[in-house]
Amino acid sequence: NMMGDMCGDEKRKQLFFKDAKFTGTMKRFTKVVETAASRVLPKRVPNDFVFLLSEGGCADQHVHMDWDIDTWSSSIHDDGVCGGFPVGCLIALEPNTAINVWPGSIGFSEDRTYYGERLTLKPGDALLFRADLVHSGASYSESNLRIHCFLDRDGLDRIENDSRFMHDYA
Repeated sequence: NMMGDMCGDEKRKQLFFKDAKFTGTMKRFTKVVETAASRVLPKRVPNDFVFLLSEGGCADQHVHMDWDIDTWSSSIHDDGVCGGFPVGCLIALEPNTAINVWPGSIGFSEDRTYYGERLTLKPGDALLFRADLVHSGASYSESNLRIHCFLDRDGLDRIENDSRFMHDYA
């Protein structure tokens, strides 16, 4: 029972681990991610694990950041890790998992021009990125299942699914 994604072409679905029926397996998986993440970003805790499913034939997702600057600007306190921002984590489960990113877009400015590129991951690859990186889920010709979570600093009370779509800046 995956929830449809309202920011695309209805061919993207998500299921939060907390809503999954196989909680024992998900708890073990989240512990593995937590252990690995603590080696790379020791001040961060994984939260809001979600399965992302893109059906074959889906278009690119709307371009966005996973952090609404207006809502959260007062919450940013630099903890020495990624400027205090949450860190997104995309974990590939299948071949050709992809994401579109706009290099240099952290600290987004309407006065600059950014160019997107598609990154492709192999099963088991994990991509870590600051939540204020401009990105979008990639289009797929065949269905693709992957996992997404956030690595949050202790004490951050982030709103689930709080994204800033780039058309808001147009």
